[in-house]
Amino acid sequence: MSVRIILAIAICALAAALQATHVPIRSINADQWPTNVSANRKYADFDAVVLNGYGHFLMQEAPGELNDALIEAVTNLENP
Repeated sequence: MSVRIILAIAICALAAALQATHVPIRSINADQWPTNVSANRKYADFDAVVLNGYGHFLMQEAPGELNDALIEAVTNLENP
């Protein structure tokens, strides 16, 4: 399989998964792995915070920033 086919399958599965989710989705990601927030918003109540300068393991690389982002995300869900 080519990379293009694998990516197409992943994108289709993600769209279906997002559409099947009936709760707000909040993501906290590093900039090493891009998140297409606007595309995800087409399928669900989706928002993301991107922490710049980090890789895959935010909990190890930026525990303080990650905790702050988690607290803010949960607070915003409770008090929109």
